[in-house]
Amino acid sequence: MPSSDVSQPVRAPADPVDTRLMLAGGCEEAAAVLGVAVSTGATLPFSVVRLLARLQNDLYDISAVVRAGVRGDEPPVELRDVYVERVDRAVEHYEAMLEPAVVAALPGGTHTGASLHHARTVVFRAERAARAVGADPMIIRYLVALEVLVVVLARLANAEHGDTDWQPGLSGRLDRIELWEPLPEGWGP
Repeated sequence: MPSSDVSQPVRAPADPVDTRLMLAGGCEEAAAVLGVAVSTGATLPFSVVRLLARLQNDLYDISAVVRAGVRGDEPPVELRDVYVERVDRAVEHYEAMLEPAVVAALPGGTHTGASLHHARTVVFRAERAARAVGADPMIIRYLVALEVLVVVLARLANAEHGDTDWQPGLSGRLDRIELWEPLPEGWGP
């Protein structure tokens, strides 16, 4: 008889092929979400649109390499350190345009900003799959750098509206204030 105890999840053994396909699919999904950000980002500078298109291309390169490995084929492209180096330089370039972040920014602001935050979560899922299958360390480094860049770009997209900062434990400190009520005058995180 099946147990109704949900405190102990049942996990099927991970199939490395399935996990590699999750990595490839995660890269393609991240590219798709970046495409949503481009399509809704009418006010994005062209340099950011170009950057996002190149990131989409990189993600498809990674997916193609992973899929080739699943099939036992030669990879169609060689993933080199320059992939990571270019993303790292983009982080430095765009981060210099922003005020330093105090804490993590919550997804939101503009549609473009929210789409970029969504892309970050998809990239993070792909990174977890990459780690689970012991993927090429360059792929993992690329995905980690891309997560950082996408957050920076989300903050840039939201610069006009401002970030909504994460306030750890907020509800616990505001137990007498309802979720829809404004914060008391002078109250801060």
